[in-house]
Amino acid sequence: MNSQDITRALIDTTVARAMVEMDADPKRSVRKLCDLGRQFSRGRFQNQIFAIFQDLLRNDESPYYQAIDFLLRSNDPEALRQFGINIGYNSFTYGAQILRQKQKELSFAVPWVVKLRLDSRIPDTYDSSFFASVVRTGLTYGIYSYQLRSMDHHEDMESYLAVIQSHPECAFLWFLSDTPLTEKQQKLLLKKDVEKLIAKWEPVMGVKASGVTIRQMKTRWGSCNVRTHHININLALAKKPPECLEYVVVHELTHILEPSHNAVFWGYMTQFYPNWKRVRKYLNDEVPE
Repeated sequence: MNSQDITRALIDTTVARAMVEMDADPKRSVRKLCDLGRQFSRGRFQNQIFAIFQDLLRNDESPYYQAIDFLLRSNDPEALRQFGINIGYNSFTYGAQILRQKQKELSFAVPWVVKLRLDSRIPDTYDSSFFASVVRTGLTYGIYSYQLRSMDHHEDMESYLAVIQSHPECAFLWFLSDTPLTEKQQKLLLKKDVEKLIAKWEPVMGVKASGVTIRQMKTRWGSCNVRTHHININLALAKKPPECLEYVVVHELTHILEPSHNAVFWGYMTQFYPNWKRVRKYLNDEVPE
């Protein structure tokens, strides 16, 4: 194992441990992550960013902790862990080494982050193919961080998401416009999350869903066609904590094993998702059947 592998393993372990400790002491865990980031940063600008974060978080009453708490409660912990690795190691450590070497070879400054402003109201603005080429080129320069800022609704959101998903080694920040997402965009984003959860749980549960549909549902959080194994998910789950969506996905996949809500069904739920009672209570006093 070389020094880069050791560094990555250390960062990965520390980030994973900090994510576990977040529930008990989120403020201390976030400060530890900032300390780690500054310790392993290989670029001047990256080091300055972590120094700013450290200064902002010295005060326990800092409003930034409220933003961090919202971020933790509204996102998948595994996605946050991977984002931490992509920033802490891929961008600020490994990528920074490539970036510095390129700067020496080319004799000009190379940015550690690329920012794109998306505005469909302007003719000949960026499209997803241009974005994909930017990322591919950026990686050759050691650039692993990218920021998108949408000035309006982008109907081409799916193709941008496809580019992002094709580069799991990169850290992406996408700032959407202040205008609420359209229902089509909400369904698209939620479907991506559901598909990831299905891919996670299918091998664990030994089942296979034939497909998924996101739609408005008045009385149920989800449903499963036990004959075709097609799953429907309520769009309203987009506004619930991530664990609620995961619970509903596991619930509907369990129907492939047992169609009825009987003792066998709830036994499977306890086996695969032990916290199902707590999450069900959060969603509703009674599971929408």
